[in-house]
Amino acid sequence: MKQETEEEEKRMEAKAYLEQARNINIQIDSKLEQVSSLRQLAIKASSTLSPVPPSGTPNPHRLEETIARMMDMEHEVDEAIDGLIELKADIMKAISRIPDARERVILELRYLAFKDWASIADALGLHVRQVYRLHDEALKHIEIPGECH
Repeated sequence: MKQETEEEEKRMEAKAYLEQARNINIQIDSKLEQVSSLRQLAIKASSTLSPVPPSGTPNPHRLEETIARMMDMEHEVDEAIDGLIELKADIMKAISRIPDARERVILELRYLAFKDWASIADALGLHVRQVYRLHDEALKHIEIPGECH
């Protein structure tokens, strides 16, 4: 019973480690959308010409501030991409140590190519339940970098 619990904990830790790449990728996509939105605002702000003066005190630095925020976010995206590349390289090394080729492919498709379970099953010509089983077995073989063994 204790061994089963330890194995389940190891699988959960391995899964959390592997899912980091997907989470970072989602964060990058979100930041890219925000940069795009800021870029749209900057274009609107620079192209708005109105014959009627705006009410209130105009902010002459509004466009400048928007561009500065956009550049800061682009820098954040660049850093996140660099981190994702490093993490994917570490994940590839961990996956490459798995002895079974099908298990390696399943982990690569799931955690590096971000494929859903049905797509993975189709690619391998397997039933989704078989993919789940092989995935579970593969997680047992993942060694997280920095762990003491």
